Amino acid sequence: MKKLLWLLPLFYCLGLIAQTTPKDYHFLNTGTLTDISAYELAFENNNLDRFRHLEHRITMRFSTGVEVELLSANELQDMGLPVDMKLVNSADINPNQQFQYILHPSGRIITTTNPVKTK
Repeated sequence: MKKLLWLLPLFYCLGLIAQTTPKDYHFLNTGTLTDISAYELAFENNNLDRFRHLEHRITMRFSTGVEVELLSANELQDMGLPVDMKLVNSADINPNQQFQYILHPSGRIITTTNPVKTK
């Protein structure tokens, strides 16, 4: 009986892992910040589909140096995650232009109006 008791915590942990929802974004760089909890909360609470592209992953670069990669709408559909296709961008991507983003104190993600040109 004691030999089987060690299996209980193992099954509990496996149950927790199985319930983890896959993310539709990945943090690539935390910039100069040591605490990115405000960014994590913003990405959990905002609808990111308006920033998302149909076929390509988008890297969102914030003024603080934080970089976040959004999965494409097609990837989300393949994973069985919900996506609002009416908000998704399907236009061609200009590789020489990248937008910069700002995290507003309210938790909203704001796009700068003028794209930042890259070399």
